[in-house]
Amino acid sequence: MFDSERASEAFLDLILQDLGNPFPFDLDVLAKRRLASVLVEMYRQKGTEAGIENAIRFFLGIDVTAITPFTGTTLVLGESELGVDWELGPSDRFARYAFDVEVDVPLTATERRQIRAIVDYLKPAHTHFVTLVEPAPPAFIDHWELGVSEVGVTTDLH
Repeated sequence: MFDSERASEAFLDLILQDLGNPFPFDLDVLAKRRLASVLVEMYRQKGTEAGIENAIRFFLGIDVTAITPFTGTTLVLGESELGVDWELGPSDRFARYAFDVEVDVPLTATERRQIRAIVDYLKPAHTHFVTLVEPAPPAFIDHWELGVSEVGVTTDLH
């Protein structure tokens, strides 16, 4: 009854509750058993880059490409125009502790929400998770149709 490998589902829920499971995800029995076996190690890795990467891989099977410092747009004196090529950004203090998480696969809305929840819980308390960077969908290339397409009007030369 106290062994997560052999406990029934009701006892698995109690084991996870006793361990203080902070993740609000719906899990099947196998995933609950896996979580019960690694939750203490997740607590040990809380506040580290490796902890964030391992938790995202554990829950979603997605590898994090990089966790990078936040880089906002900069001001070039005499050239930049507010709202055109430069934006009023956060203070230096905020930017010093801000970071982005990059993945190399397009995400669904549910995956984005789950990654945000994981990162918000596992990040160090004084840091700020700013952006989840994912690849853009491929551009649609409109090909030629004989007798219909005109260069610069209905198609682009590429």
